[in-house]
Amino acid sequence: FIFIVQGHTHRQVQKKRQQTLHKLTPEEKGYLVPYIEGQQNSVYVGMEDGVMSGLRAKGITYLAANMGDVLNGFAFNLQPWAREYLESNPHLLDGYSGQPMTPQQKLHSR
Repeated sequence: FIFIVQGHTHRQVQKKRQQTLHKLTPEEKGYLVPYIEGQQNSVYVGMEDGVMSGLRAKGITYLAANMGDVLNGFAFNLQPWAREYLESNPHLLDGYSGQPMTPQQKLHSR
């Protein structure tokens, strides 16, 4: 009985996670494009990056290493469940805008 309940709970969690990927903003989609289309494992942005912080809070990305710096940023990786779902449903990234940038890239883009 416990296994049935755990399986049901796991499916509910997966469904909720997947629904989150269906509700991304265009800018959030832009941050995920390098992971899927570019097959990148890590994206580097500043720790204060608001878009990445939002993706992290939603459980879509995670901080890959505690080491980073103010110019090159910190490595953020895509959660395995999100990569798997987005690779199977790349249309979810249609309509993206923007892209992740390191703090140094942001400085030079102004």
